[in-house]
Amino acid sequence: MRRLLALAAVVAAGLLLESTVLAGLRLANMRPELLARAAVEGVLCGLADGLDALRAHGVPVERVLLVGGGSRSAAVQAVAPVILGAPVVVPQPAEYVARGAARQAAWALLGTADPPAWPLEHAGVRDPDSAAGAAVRAQYAEVREGAIRGLLTPGGPGA
Repeated sequence: MRRLLALAAVVAAGLLLESTVLAGLRLANMRPELLARAAVEGVLCGLADGLDALRAHGVPVERVLLVGGGSRSAAVQAVAPVILGAPVVVPQPAEYVARGAARQAAWALLGTADPPAWPLEHAGVRDPDSAAGAAVRAQYAEVREGAIRGLLTPGGPGA
């Protein structure tokens, strides 16, 4: 049975379309836990596309820092390293956006080559399982490309 996959957002022609595509939805897999997992995987696959773009431009991805409300979810913590293909660090909850802005401002004011030290208390590091992630990413790419083709077809939803 094909896995249910949610595509959280489709980017076509430079526009973010606020919609979701559900692919593989069947009566047999229309269960809350599978729909929730599909939503988590869809969002993380979108983030993984961004990481792929960075990698394609020669930016090494050594780790991913998972912060914000979603980072508290055990499901997101478990699935993120699998989908993102990089170790995921989950720090203790804090105001990381504000801290990051303060660190960047301090770095600009100092004018040094390296940013100031920023100690990070983390709750744990989760390592990736690339084999499992590759299968999910392949299905996501298939759905994403199909959705984009449909959106760009004359008379399609994006017309």
